[in-house]
This record gives sequence, structure tokens and C-alpha cells, in this order.
Amino acid sequence: MPRIWLDYAEYAADCQKITLTRSIYDRALQTLPVTQHKIIWVSYLAWAKKLGETVSEEEDQASRSAVCNIAIDVYRRYIKLNGQAREDLIVYLLDLDRVEDALPIYEDIIALS
Repeated sequence: MPRIWLDYAEYAADCQKITLTRSIYDRALQTLPVTQHKIIWVSYLAWAKKLGETVSEEEDQASRSAVCNIAIDVYRRYIKLNGQAREDLIVYLLDLDRVEDALPIYEDIIALS
């Protein structure tokens, strides 16, 4: 069953339909049993990470920022399920030169130690 959702999301992503792709992943997470969520999340996070790479350098800063915010939102949702993924989000934020967004996450990790 997750294969259908993954193929559908991959097709939408290949067509560069960001909103549709995100909607597909969200519906898959709502529809599938929790035991199959990990399969969806692996693909969802890979897609989100790739989003920042798909925006060309010629595009305006507002478009680039909006696309990166989508990816960051996906990571933040996943962190609610798996707190250990915070390090991955920090690396992603640092790759985007968004140190100000990474700092509170670092502080949370230090506070938990």
C-alpha cells in the first residue's frame, strides 16, 4: 500500500508540483497505519531536502526562502516524532546559511544533555 503513495508522490515531485507533493505525503501519513509511516517519512524527508537544491540561483530570494521554509516545516514535523532527527535539521539549516534558525535547536540539545 505505501508503494502507491510513494509512486504518486514521486510523480508529483517529478512534475515539480510542490503543493501537490506535500499534500500527497500528508494524506499518506493520515491514511496509512502508523506501522508504515517510517517508509513514508524516509521519502518525505528526502524530497524535502532536495527541495532547496531544485531552486535555481537565478530565482529570486523570496522564492528560494519559501521553498526552503517548506522543507524546514517538514523536518520540524518529523522531529515531533523522532527527536533524534534534530541534528539532521541543524545540518540542513547550516547548509542553507540559516544559523539563526539552527541556534535554538542547538540550545535545546544542550539543555537536554
